[in-house]
Amino acid sequence: LPALFAFTPISGTTLEHAAQPTVQKYRRMQVARYLIVHEVAGFEDMCFDQNGSLSGFGVGKEVLSRIIRSGEPFLTSGCPNCNRPYYNEKPSGPIYNYPRELTDKELSEVQMQLGLEEW
Repeated sequence: LPALFAFTPISGTTLEHAAQPTVQKYRRMQVARYLIVHEVAGFEDMCFDQNGSLSGFGVGKEVLSRIIRSGEPFLTSGCPNCNRPYYNEKPSGPIYNYPRELTDKELSEVQMQLGLEEW
């Protein structure tokens, strides 16, 4: 299974001044990855705006809402039993990948971070 890691600029490297992805873009990629890995939708079903940003997931609102509320797309991924917190984020936050089930408060935050109210 493909793992998803947020780019983290590291001092002393060629990309040290590059920006980390916004939380909104990363959350949308987490949902897209989940849909593809679980064969709910394919890349070809998804829509992208003129800047290449994900603008549609290729599934209905009910399906999308159920998957987001499950919290599963936002868990650490990769190796079996992978639960390494802070492997690509700062302990001060925001948390990009949760090593455990999300709390209700965290799920609400993730829903806001996705910025899907316009969909």
